[in-house]
Amino acid sequence: TDIPTCQVCHQTWLETSIYQCFCRKALFCGIQCQEIGWEQHQLTCTSVKAEEDASEKNAAEFVTDLLKKKQAEDDDSFKEENNKLRSELERLAPWLMEKTADEDKGD
Repeated sequence: TDIPTCQVCHQTWLETSIYQCFCRKALFCGIQCQEIGWEQHQLTCTSVKAEEDASEKNAAEFVTDLLKKKQAEDDDSFKEENNKLRSELERLAPWLMEKTADEDKGD
């Protein structure tokens, strides 16, 4: 098995704490080794960051599109339900008016 090792000083996690760069491609035992290893690691790290940024942007756009589609479906569904309720109310309106008038006469 691979033992996590600082890519600069080669100490293992058994000897010191090992930290993973945010790109998850490099391991360092601390800031000093990270600074020393930066020149070598920079191209890998920045390309991974660019890929992650693009991926996050694509994911955000995908979610936004889904939400817009869902909103449009909800709007259509709401309109349809509203029309059904309006039709039912119009159908019942004469009966309700008659019922209300009968109750008023009884008072």
